[in-house]
Amino acid sequence: MHSKLSSVLVAILFVSNVLGSPITKDSITALSLPTNYNRHIRARAEPNTGDADLNPDEEPHPNKLEKVERAFNDAFELAGYATTVIDDPNRQNIFTKYFNEEDRANVRKVFATIWTQPTDPNAPAADGGSPFLGEILVQQSDSRNLCGDPRLIAYLDQNNAPNDVALVLCPRAFDKKGVTVIEGQDPQGPGAENHYLTCDSIGDNVSFRMNSLGMTLLHEYT
Repeated sequence: MHSKLSSVLVAILFVSNVLGSPITKDSITALSLPTNYNRHIRARAEPNTGDADLNPDEEPHPNKLEKVERAFNDAFELAGYATTVIDDPNRQNIFTKYFNEEDRANVRKVFATIWTQPTDPNAPAADGGSPFLGEILVQQSDSRNLCGDPRLIAYLDQNNAPNDVALVLCPRAFDKKGVTVIEGQDPQGPGAENHYLTCDSIGDNVSFRMNSLGMTLLHEYT
């Protein structure tokens, strides 16, 4: 991560984006001491990025597949921050800002369905969660021709079958940047500004400058 605070700000923006609530400087300050989840992320179900639609050999690198795989790591980290805030007694003002207290268990369950952090970082993912998430195929093919809507960057396509769901990423989704490092792409190297949200670029106030591809994936998962 470029900065723990960067991840926290992006996580806050995700919550405010999904729920449509304003946030305050106090909300940011309350999350100034997060845990870095990147090294211990275990998805409940391995994301299905397919073999044909997102081409691993596509040039130039980092290509769309690499960006999506990095974005899932960002999405799981955001989910991890959310679960931490839910149960942290010193940060309850953040949870109650966006949710009703009686919904606490349900909100925790939603995010816990997506990720887990085992005690042993070498252990497999913990039991539980939703294996269905691993069956959602991430693709670019816009079978419903919905990506022509300039407001749309991604959507879930159920394909008229409950167990046949695709997460369609419209071309403009790949204009969004990420936070964690893509293998082989120096975050300080030439062209890095085209791939990364950096501390300098996002600043220290919540805004859509923090909007990332990982946020888009997490939005669709939730």
